[in-house]
Amino acid sequence: MGRMQGGHYDIWRRYCEKLKEDFKGNVVTLVWALFADGIITDEDKAQTEKRKTSEGNLEATSYLIDILFERGNDVLPQIIQVLKRCGHNHWAAILDRDVKALLND
Repeated sequence: MGRMQGGHYDIWRRYCEKLKEDFKGNVVTLVWALFADGIITDEDKAQTEKRKTSEGNLEATSYLIDILFERGNDVLPQIIQVLKRCGHNHWAAILDRDVKALLND
């Protein structure tokens, strides 16, 4: 497993702060979907869940977004599919548009 590189890294970095805020409401759903698809490990799942607090899920969401940078150069299209399944169609469309724009450059 490598690190996101090039255009995919740039796309994820561009939106990561907004993603952290938007995903905190259903971080548990995202964690389980990413785990089910083999994008994150059982240890990643446990570490994310450990960071949930009574004040909210921002710490857990921040951890999750950050570890996704480390899940492979070509993981972004897989993440987009998970976002669609988890009801984040708006973000899936934005990220998909940007990935397709990379291919056309």
